[in-house]
Amino acid sequence: MVIFRVLLLMLAFVLPAHAEMAIAPDDLRLRIEVEPRSNTPYTGEMILIRIRGTYKIPITLENMKQPPLDGFGWMQLGPDRWFHSRERGQKVLELERIMALFPERAGTLTIAPFTHELTLSEPDGTRFTHALESEPVEIEIAEAPGPPETWLPVRKIRVEDRWSNAPEQLAPGAAALRLVTVTINGVQPETMPPMPEMTGAGVFILSHPERRLTELRATGPITRVFWRWSIRPDRGRSGYVDPLTFPYYDAEDREPRSITLSAQKVAYAGTDLPLGEHSGKNPAPVAQVAPRSTAHIASALITVAPIAGFLGGLVLLLSGTRLASRDTFRRKWQSLIGTPDERAFRRSTRADHAAAARHHACRIIDADLSAALYSAVEADNIYTPLFAPLDAGLYGKGENARLSDFAKAFKAARRTLRR
Repeated sequence: MVIFRVLLLMLAFVLPAHAEMAIAPDDLRLRIEVEPRSNTPYTGEMILIRIRGTYKIPITLENMKQPPLDGFGWMQLGPDRWFHSRERGQKVLELERIMALFPERAGTLTIAPFTHELTLSEPDGTRFTHALESEPVEIEIAEAPGPPETWLPVRKIRVEDRWSNAPEQLAPGAAALRLVTVTINGVQPETMPPMPEMTGAGVFILSHPERRLTELRATGPITRVFWRWSIRPDRGRSGYVDPLTFPYYDAEDREPRSITLSAQKVAYAGTDLPLGEHSGKNPAPVAQVAPRSTAHIASALITVAPIAGFLGGLVLLLSGTRLASRDTFRRKWQSLIGTPDERAFRRSTRADHAAAARHHACRIIDADLSAALYSAVEADNIYTPLFAPLDAGLYGKGENARLSDFAKAFKAARRTLRR
């Protein structure tokens, strides 16, 4: 029994020594390689690093421990890559992990050591554990030259501006969908600029929720953000939207830049032409109407006389004991049967024709605004949430809204505004 304990004690001293003796300095290597550059990076600017490992001893199990990266935001750009290579004729196993670091403060920042916990195997089958550490790396970071709220250091940027249809040649009552896609290389997705507020004059603008997609590549993250607006003329013949400007810092050329999307006219087709003219070179001639015989009118009056008497009595009832004016009669008659657009809106709703219903709803709003029944600001606040689900189905990729629900909400909102 005593001999057995002595043997166990001897093994406890021999095995660690055996493990240390089995590993030559060149057998296992782990290092941090920082992307070479000729300038000092700014805060928020992407820094690419590679954690590289070289292993000449067979590995049974492994676990890479990442240190707390104090002072950095970080992203791992894909899974670890294992591959074989040859070193002085000997086959070796290699590891590569690519990461993007984003310094959060200026000064000297340290990338702490990575630790690779390994279970190794000797040729005789003996297994032992070993912790392989990289050397720490120091990086000098400069303070960003721009304000933090607008500081955007990018390696590449692309802005695309597309319209669903020609914004200056819209069909009456229709809207154009504007899609702006911003693609940026080398920034964290959460630091992408927020959706800008589109402004203009004489236009109704409906903003849609933004969408973001991020793709991880060995050269850094690529983030795409999609901004969408539905735009149509609000009142009058036409309107316009103001320019959109995107400031950024070019990390490749080391200078601030900006991209500007020019102002855009928004109008219904033909509405900028004088009344009575068309888009051709010559004005359209006025048709000459031949005089008609009035002999048949007298006989027709006999038929319509009862109807005329009924309408005359209705006018008296509606306006009191005196005859109503033509405008008063028209308003009160329309309050009973509705305006042409109100009747068309009801027909479109019953037919489940969303585009037509939206067109007539917009014409109803325009008529109310022209009559000063409520302000444009009130209309934007009340109507914009109602049109959002309908427009998502018509102009975006959302599901089609129930037209009956939209009609009920639209009528209720209009009654509230007209009080």
